[in-house]
Amino acid sequence: MATSLTSSRSRGSCSSPSIPLGRSSPIPYREGPLDYQPAIECDCGNKAARWISWSNANPGRRYVKCMRDRFPNRCNLFEFVDDPTPPHLAQLIIDLRDAVLSLKKEKQVVCTERDDLEMARIADYAEMEPLRRALRKKDQMLMEKDELLLHKTTELHVQKKRNVMLFVVLMCFISVVLYRVM
Repeated sequence: MATSLTSSRSRGSCSSPSIPLGRSSPIPYREGPLDYQPAIECDCGNKAARWISWSNANPGRRYVKCMRDRFPNRCNLFEFVDDPTPPHLAQLIIDLRDAVLSLKKEKQVVCTERDDLEMARIADYAEMEPLRRALRKKDQMLMEKDELLLHKTTELHVQKKRNVMLFVVLMCFISVVLYRVM
């Protein structure tokens, strides 16, 4: 059974690909480069890797080549596994490849714009934070002044009641004194 070599990125992700868009397969491989049978051995004795060509000359055509082709002392194995692709299918594969690559580039642009907007939002938030702190401080001071005003209003109300009581007592006293004098 073939193992999946799909991208480790989630489907909706905007993570940058590790390989630039024109240098990688436009779609994930459904099997690993060594997950095939019967094995084809390189001149160096290792199992050759099987790949898919995305070139304009051989689109969709599978081939094998040495896994060590980018190293010194490599063997020169390169062999097509499939027959040449018929011209109408080759053009269809090229068009589909180009459409996929175009959509991937567009996705990168959209993701970059989204990331830029997110960074601007974060910068705006950071810029606004001192203002928010100052506003919270002023709100706190206003609440404290409101409490002080309420306290003073209550004190004045109590003082007014005391004064009224004092006035009543004084008036009673004066009435009693006047009543006795007369």
